[in-house]
Amino acid sequence: MTPDLPPDPPTDHSRLDKAGTVASGLCAIHCAVVALVPSLLMAMGLGGALSHEFEWATTGAAVLIGILAGLQGFRSHGSIGLLAGFLTMAAALIAVRFLDHWVAEGGAIAGQPLPHLPAIFAVLASIGMVWMHILNLRRNRPAPEA
Repeated sequence: MTPDLPPDPPTDHSRLDKAGTVASGLCAIHCAVVALVPSLLMAMGLGGALSHEFEWATTGAAVLIGILAGLQGFRSHGSIGLLAGFLTMAAALIAVRFLDHWVAEGGAIAGQPLPHLPAIFAVLASIGMVWMHILNLRRNRPAPEA
């Protein structure tokens, strides 16, 4: 006869989602500031935040945190929809980097330049990633004890 072992305590994945929410939120703010007032960043001595290297590094961090949070959430609650949401937002953030490069190289639609289009999509994708983290946090919340 084997002794009854207590169940494993629930794993708290909330730290990753909280970090992802903050990182994605800061990403959205950064993209909006870069598009609307880049001179403000230069005046504050933060011109490095305008570089493509910085953009790729922050995008990579947001994508990595998002995918890890999505995978942890899937293992915890099994929601393929949330995992798909994380992967979609990660793909959108990466696509924005390529869109930004295309626009910087003079890309236009119907002859019209689109300087703010990448920033708009970046803000939307970042907000989408924040929303995925919030949904994941809600889904992983332990049920209240009766």
